[in-house]
Amino acid sequence: MIKTKLEINPKAKGLIFDLDGTLADTMPIHYIAWKNAASRYGIDFTPGLFMQLAGIPLYPTVEKLNQIFGKLIDPQEMGDLKEAEFEKNMQLTPEIKIVTDLVRANHGKIPMAVGTGGARRLALKTLEIIDLEEYIDVLVCSEDVQNYKPHPETFLRCA
Repeated sequence: MIKTKLEINPKAKGLIFDLDGTLADTMPIHYIAWKNAASRYGIDFTPGLFMQLAGIPLYPTVEKLNQIFGKLIDPQEMGDLKEAEFEKNMQLTPEIKIVTDLVRANHGKIPMAVGTGGARRLALKTLEIIDLEEYIDVLVCSEDVQNYKPHPETFLRCA
């Protein structure tokens, strides 16, 4: 049976959410952006590779691609290309309603934070697209941590 409503434990003192793939269904848009950017450097960016690198911030992802494919791609150059590709279509991002309903239902009742491996500028834009920018008390982005996901620092800072 598919759940149509999420409930929180009444003892919870706060809620922490990931952004991409939890609140906002941006993953298909990120995948196409990576695929398009990587193809310019002769890299076949497969769905499996995308899943392997999911959650890693932009420039470290390019560094990983360099390691995997034996390339010397400038992380800034490819990363900026990928972000431009993403921004072309990010307005199409749908919310993940079962989770965003939970945020809206608990707004003002319990502190809420979002942690993301993405850049603050795009995270804020994504929250605006899914109409959640006013509901989040704390936003922790790639610029705010030294150890990016999957290291727990992002979510520890949220807490």
